[in-house]
Amino acid sequence: MTDSKSLPGSKSLPDAVHAWAESVLGPLTVVRDASHPRSGSRVWEVTNQRDGARHFVKISPTPKFFARETRAYRQTAPALGRGLEQADAA
Repeated sequence: MTDSKSLPGSKSLPDAVHAWAESVLGPLTVVRDASHPRSGSRVWEVTNQRDGARHFVKISPTPKFFARETRAYRQTAPALGRGLEQADAA
């Protein structure tokens, strides 16, 4: 597995979060630091070993940010409909 621990200056995926991601997604082959260049940003791109699907794992910096983003994914994004998915595919 390639992971961000070998990249200078990158943030490595905490072991507990890595274990959780694998319990949900299955074995991971690649873990890459995808954090934004600001303090508090903790984002990783992971690749599923079974099908090569890419996913993003994120640790929210505060409960407020977590609540905001969770609401966006659960309520706002579905309300936008399939238009965004089709635009991304183009």
